[in-house]
Amino acid sequence: RHDVPTGCAVTVVGDLHGQFGDLLHVLRCRGFPSPTRPFVFNGDFVDRGPASVEVALTLFAFQLLLPNSVFLNRGNHEERSVHALYGFQRECNAKYAPDAGGAAAYELFSEAFEHLPLATLLNGKVLVLHGGVDDEMTLEQLERLPRKEYAVNQANLLGTGRPGLVHPHMRARLAEIAAREKELRPINSALWNDPCAEPGVYPNRYRGTGLLFGADVAAGFLERSGLGLILRSHEQVPEGFHWPYGPGRHLATVFSASNYAGKTLNKGAYALLGATGSRLSDPALSPLPLDAAPG
Repeated sequence: RHDVPTGCAVTVVGDLHGQFGDLLHVLRCRGFPSPTRPFVFNGDFVDRGPASVEVALTLFAFQLLLPNSVFLNRGNHEERSVHALYGFQRECNAKYAPDAGGAAAYELFSEAFEHLPLATLLNGKVLVLHGGVDDEMTLEQLERLPRKEYAVNQANLLGTGRPGLVHPHMRARLAEIAAREKELRPINSALWNDPCAEPGVYPNRYRGTGLLFGADVAAGFLERSGLGLILRSHEQVPEGFHWPYGPGRHLATVFSASNYAGKTLNKGAYALLGATGSRLSDPALSPLPLDAAPG
């Protein structure tokens, strides 16, 4: 929980995915974090890009230096079963060498990721989390659930046949996690869920885990939580920022990795929310300074 000082703005950064250049662009535009210039980094720091180690270390350094001004939320890629598959483990081994501390460094990163919070609540009204919500989630669940015990589990894979999503290290824990699946469901929702045009909730077969949720579900969560807005990331969007339910309605997406993984021509963005007293403005689209270009 953080209250943005009156007259200041908080910068919310979406997925970076190991693209250190995009992190530098954000800092060039906004300046370094400070007590009057708070930042929320909304998960998916690692995987797919070439500099996940550098991104993660920089963000951890900022957070240690300014613990009341820099907030790191966990994304779905800050989970061992995912970052072992999509590049972060390989990057650690390549940069540290397996026989010279690479495995140990990877384990330390993995343990640190498990302790990251699932969400940041700004001025008691705006919830920043990586994925989304569901029809039963509460703020109390996000605060008290044992996030260190979470792993993407077989019961959530919906029979899509995606191989290798569960890391061998996690397999011994699957029976225990399956028994607690209902309790841990809000963690999966916070990390994996996506908005959709239809009302209600549906299995997210594209991702192989998590749910799709409609505007009615987002509105219901906001009403029972006493909130005004959900600001999330998790999805690559062409302009880097998007209101999936229409401008100013319930929820916005911010994605900061431009030309994602070198395979798409998308812009990156960050979001700004200004504080007037205890009220936060709606997030403003702040595109990164370079237009989308190949590479």
